[in-house]
Amino acid sequence: MMPLNKPVQMLSLHNVDGGLQPLRFRYEDERHNLHTVSIQEILSAKEIHYAGIQGLQYLCRAMVLDQEKVFELRYLIKSHRWILFRIIL
Repeated sequence: MMPLNKPVQMLSLHNVDGGLQPLRFRYEDERHNLHTVSIQEILSAKEIHYAGIQGLQYLCRAMVLDQEKVFELRYLIKSHRWILFRIIL
């Protein structure tokens, strides 16, 4: 599966211990339609390092158009940007 690497608008929560929790995001598809996705469950969260870039990777489960999907979201720490890396299911 090819990575999407699409920038997204994210609503997230910062925990008292400094952790970051994504809640809802919005992205634009190929037809320039906006889709809002409410995250139902965070399946995993881990710190990643790739090509010298430090980030956080989240696998999240959400319902989109009555279908359950798993999204891989990445937060780039240095640039403070959220990326929709890929849709797994």
